[in-house]
Amino acid sequence: DSTMVLCMNEAKSKANNPRTALTYFVFDIGNAVVLYESSIDGGSVGWFDTNNLELFTIPGYMPNDKTKDDFIRIYNVKTKESISKKEALSKD
Repeated sequence: DSTMVLCMNEAKSKANNPRTALTYFVFDIGNAVVLYESSIDGGSVGWFDTNNLELFTIPGYMPNDKTKDDFIRIYNVKTKESISKKEALSKD
């Protein structure tokens, strides 16, 4: 809704460390303040919806009984609460 912006910086991978570090923060444009900042080692971040980030961390290995959604957390930048993506989708 154009009130917040997600800013990311991804480090270049190296031969001895192919998992890139992704540093990110959410900036509240109206109040000129950083609401949340963190980093993920080997993963991705993006908007899930207006107030929630979708944070994916690549697992060491993918168990047969798991899917990518098992490794995604939904983080609310307003309430500072985090739930699994499966929980967030089941609320709809």
